[in-house]
Amino acid sequence: MRILVTARDVGAALNIIEIVKILKQYAGVTVFIYAQPPASKYFLRAGIQPVFEVPLPPTRSLNEASDLLSYANQLIDKLNPDIILSGLSSPGEAGIDEAIIAECPAHIKTFVLQDFWGEINFFFEKLADCYLCIDHHAAEITKKRFNAKTEVIGSPRHAIYQTLNIEEQRNYIREYFNITQSTKTIGLFGQALHGIPGYMETISQWLQGCLQQEKTKLVILYRPHPRESEADKEETIRLLNASGLEWKILSTKLVEESLLACDLVCSFFSNCLYDAAYLNYFSLRPILTPVVLNFHSQIQNHTNQLNLYEASPYRKQELAFFCESAHTLANDIAHLLSKECSYKYWLQSKITLENPSKSIVNTLTSLFNRIHNIA
Repeated sequence: MRILVTARDVGAALNIIEIVKILKQYAGVTVFIYAQPPASKYFLRAGIQPVFEVPLPPTRSLNEASDLLSYANQLIDKLNPDIILSGLSSPGEAGIDEAIIAECPAHIKTFVLQDFWGEINFFFEKLADCYLCIDHHAAEITKKRFNAKTEVIGSPRHAIYQTLNIEEQRNYIREYFNITQSTKTIGLFGQALHGIPGYMETISQWLQGCLQQEKTKLVILYRPHPRESEADKEETIRLLNASGLEWKILSTKLVEESLLACDLVCSFFSNCLYDAAYLNYFSLRPILTPVVLNFHSQIQNHTNQLNLYEASPYRKQELAFFCESAHTLANDIAHLLSKECSYKYWLQSKITLENPSKSIVNTLTSLFNRIHNIA
């Protein structure tokens, strides 16, 4: 049985990697992996080889998509897969995942591993045969928005968290960055959103709120997103340097290592917030609080247009705190650094999240059921 795996964005790739590790152990199953940056390097870091890097960039225009579509078509003809398992790119552009789905003939069944609730990239106006969703809420939204077929599998990337010695790793990573036990650490997990009005203003105002925590020793920990350019990172670093706050770059390879260095995990709508919630789920005590930065009017307009927070469980299931007013930022941050707040979000993760241990089995069952039907 021949399975073609494609990936571009990191979120879906991290889930797919856990599936591929198991697929490659099956006799009679051949897995071909074709990826674009930044996903390609994550497969290699996980020790998965060979990984073929797609020699074309993503596209933002249908008029410029012919080369990518042609490459996808040739890839399908060459490999003749029985099944395709893909990730998905961010809305507004198409990568190898979208091109493969667009070019795939009907007799080859296509699966997309969805890593954000209800998200489908409809760039080429073609749906995959099935969307593998992280929970029932994601499946319901996907069906409602797109009338797409779905299966609930859970979150494969978080199954490995149950093997972590969270307390030991947290102590190690904080020692590595010379962070004392009395120091509070506030993580800024960047995203490639510098082109969106309000992104840099949000960070600037957020830093001012941090600066007002005069009674608390703080360190800002900045982890750039894999898709942030050097110019993007330099722009953020300029603000950090001008803030008057102590700050460090989180240079760890694994996102969970960076998360464990933090007391607060702050982002706009990055999946690192969900990662943080799952670290809480597996932790024996409160360790960190996920925080959504959504107080700038232009950022609010952007997230509302995409229904990002309506779709995600961060608000409805109270998995993350929402900073929604620049005027209350200083008070919000002080509250977020309290033991009471940390306990609340730790407990909420225990109540709300599902154990991801069966997610890999669920995914394999979906794929092999399809293989059985084909055979």
